[in-house]
Amino acid sequence: MTQKTRRKVPDMSLVYVVAVLLAIGLPTMFTAGIAQQQPTLYLERQGIWASIGVVALIVMASLDYKVWKKAALPLMVAILALLLAVLFVGTKKYGATRTLLGGSVQPSEAAKLIVVIYAAAWMEAKGEKLRDTKEGLVPFAIIIGLVSGLVAVEPDISTALVIAVTAFGMFFIARATLLQMAALLGIGGATFALLVMRFHHSAQRIHDFVNYFMHPMENSPFQVRQNLLAIIQPRLGILDFKRIKVPPLGWSDGIFALLGQEFGIFGTLLVLGLFAFLAYRGYKIALQSTDTFGSLAATGVTTWLTFQAAMNIAMVTAAAPTMGVPLPFLSLGGSALVTSLAGVGLLLSISKETVIYDRKKKAADSGRRRQRGARLSTVSSERRLPRNPVTRRKTAR
Repeated sequence: MTQKTRRKVPDMSLVYVVAVLLAIGLPTMFTAGIAQQQPTLYLERQGIWASIGVVALIVMASLDYKVWKKAALPLMVAILALLLAVLFVGTKKYGATRTLLGGSVQPSEAAKLIVVIYAAAWMEAKGEKLRDTKEGLVPFAIIIGLVSGLVAVEPDISTALVIAVTAFGMFFIARATLLQMAALLGIGGATFALLVMRFHHSAQRIHDFVNYFMHPMENSPFQVRQNLLAIIQPRLGILDFKRIKVPPLGWSDGIFALLGQEFGIFGTLLVLGLFAFLAYRGYKIALQSTDTFGSLAATGVTTWLTFQAAMNIAMVTAAAPTMGVPLPFLSLGGSALVTSLAGVGLLLSISKETVIYDRKKKAADSGRRRQRGARLSTVSSERRLPRNPVTRRKTAR
């Protein structure tokens, strides 16, 4: 079967998706600024942070993604130090201490990308030992538990949940056993429940969410009610600035509601479609990666971005309790926007080294692949190629 490796050609479809998402977010920033009597307030800030993020994306995409394997340990040590620093010298805002330098740096956002890089490098190094409880499960639980725990006590349970779920997905793709996955799920679920009970505001949000579903007409929280009204009652005239009513945190966590108000059902469906396509391209890059580190890193970045988007949209549409997570590429920028764009840059770097196969063999190869039971795989390649431990397929030398 004919096979070739594509090099130095990033996945432009991914670039277009992210560009459209950034472009959609700009008008909403202008609208939010008008409501604050400062039309360019959020638009300028978003433009500055988006520019910084695009630079980060270009740098990450230009570098060979394999260089991050050597930097994985120093990066993890650095982010742990920053997360500890937040607890002692961080800036308190909205009842939580999550930032440094007067609120301009949020280490927990950078932790998402660094955890992906470190976990991918660590799992590749472990290889088959990952399926051993002492060599794989216990160290993995300690590492991820330490990072998630430091984020959770800020408190920022929603970001800790994003980090934990991302790492959990990578661990599954790395061919951990079902028993290991069940143990992680049980430990993680119990820990999450304890944290929710430990912090009053988190417990109150869960309580409000349950009450809302029991009696939606009587116990509708203010933020939930305003978000839903913004989505189901869009403005008739997009240039009618007198009728602007920004939902709570409409420039940040509630931006999906503001999108619904400005663009109606078509705008919200477009955003959902764009994130679905981003997930498709990201996991395809993971499938076609030529090495274990690339497969896991691409899986991690894609899981992180799409799960966070799903959390935010579920919160705004009252399908989940209120959580403080931004919508990637759309919410008002800062550490979250720059880190998200840097993650896309890593995906683009991985996409420059992916294997293209002859599709005529796809049906037959798919049957053989199912018999092998691989979790992350593509069509088989030639026998002379070494196997990828993650995908259980042969990879290009």
